[in-house]
This record gives sequence, structure tokens and C-alpha cells, in this order.
Amino acid sequence: MLFKNAQRIIENGKTRELKVARENILKMLNAAINAVDSYKVTKERLHPFFERSDYQSIYLLAFGKASVPMAKAVCD
Repeated sequence: MLFKNAQRIIENGKTRELKVARENILKMLNAAINAVDSYKVTKERLHPFFERSDYQSIYLLAFGKASVPMAKAVCD
């Protein structure tokens, strides 16, 4: 889980229902963050269709907030 203090957040719920709700919310947030992880998404989507050894040279140009992790995924 991405949240280092997840257990503490869950345990701070005053009732069992609140603890379960907090745990579910953290799971949903974790899934949402993983779904938009630009490195992970690029690596998963690109690598099945792309073999670097098929190319002699590759030029990569990237712009924007997600450009660094996406470029790293291409290079990895």
C-alpha cells in the first residue's frame, strides 16, 4: 500500500464500521493512484508491442509532468 500510515488511519476509526470504511477508502485511493502511475502504465502498455532490439536508434522526446517517469519506462 502506498500509504505508510494506513494501519494508523484505519485504527483511528471510532467504530468497527468506520474502520472498515477507512480501510476500503485507502484501498480505493491506492488503486486510483496505481492506475495513473505514468511509469507503470507506460511500461505495461508499451513493452508487449515494442522490442528495442528491433531498432538501431531510438529518439525519445517528452514534455510535461509525466514525461520523466514515462521516458524512464521506455528506457527500462
